[in-house]
Amino acid sequence: TGLYNRRYFYDQMKVVLANFRRYHQPLSVLLLDLDHFKQINDSYGHAVGDSVLEVIANVLRREVRVNDILVRFGGEEFIIVFTNTSCENGVRFAERIRKKISEATVQHEDETISVTVSIGLFCLDKGCQLECCDENAPDQNHAVDVNKIIKLADTALYYAKAQGRDQVVRYCK
Repeated sequence: TGLYNRRYFYDQMKVVLANFRRYHQPLSVLLLDLDHFKQINDSYGHAVGDSVLEVIANVLRREVRVNDILVRFGGEEFIIVFTNTSCENGVRFAERIRKKISEATVQHEDETISVTVSIGLFCLDKGCQLECCDENAPDQNHAVDVNKIIKLADTALYYAKAQGRDQVVRYCK
């Protein structure tokens, strides 16, 4: 896909979280997982699956800003960190990405393959934290741990998949 990997993500999150702690810059973390991707690999082969991943990576590249973080976290899972972005805008960006991915296609022989994506969203945003997130979620008054952030975004992603896929779920109580 040409995207950065997990190691890059962890290195960049050190800086992003330091900015959150010091300057209270909000951020929105999106954990994306392609819906039913295994079926594409099983039905069309891994080469077509790879083409789908490349198309999705290109869609994501077009939707992030230069100062945001975009990585392929593993398999068909991607993480985007929208830096200095409120929770409200994070939801807006996530919905736009979900829609753009559903519009993307890959041509294989005489078939057009399209995919959908489920997105779990976790925000570090003072307003969002007070309104939405549970008492166990990290906030500016506690140590912010990147692994906990991923876990909470993954919890939201799980709910998106459980509720039918092809949707954005923000982590809330």
